[in-house]
Parts: sequence; structure tokens; C-alpha cells
Amino acid sequence: MNHVTFSGAVALPGRVIPAGTYTFEIANPNSGADIVRVLSRDGSRSYFLGFTRAVNRPQSLPREQVVSLGESALGTPPPITVWWPENESTGRQFIYPRAN
Repeated sequence: MNHVTFSGAVALPGRVIPAGTYTFEIANPNSGADIVRVLSRDGSRSYFLGFTRAVNRPQSLPREQVVSLGESALGTPPPITVWWPENESTGRQFIYPRAN
């Protein structure tokens, strides 16, 4: 579990979350670890629950970096592409629907 603070809005599959601090956690750690949950910092509100893919942390990525952001159109919040759990070599890549 990590607490991650964003200074601006960011996107998750199917929604945008405003600036703030959020809790990222693996929802099923004992059965595959492929489902990630994003909650308010205090855990009272769920913002995302969905499938992810395991990806290896690139050697060049600093260990203190816990999210990777993708590109977005001007004025559109950037998507969170990968959550890198603290002190882990494997991250969780979010799965976005394809644009038509």
C-alpha cells in the first residue's frame, strides 16, 4: 500500500480524480495481485477497482518513483500508466479502453 499525492488532476481507467492524496493498494494480494484499488487517503471512498498487468520496473526508474504518467491532450489530465509499489521491482500497469 502507498499513499500518493498529486498536485493536479490525473486519470484512471474510466474516471478522473482531482488533486489530492490517495491510497493505492493491491486488492487481492493472496490470489494473483492483479486487481488494484485506489481509495481516498482515509479509505472512506473508492475511486478505482480494476484489473492491471504486472510490469518490471525499468533499471533507470528511480526507486522513489511510485507512479508513471502517460501523455494527454492539452487541458486533459494525464493518465496514470503504472503504479510502482514502494520497494517493489514489479509494478501494476493500468488497462485503459482503446479509443475508437
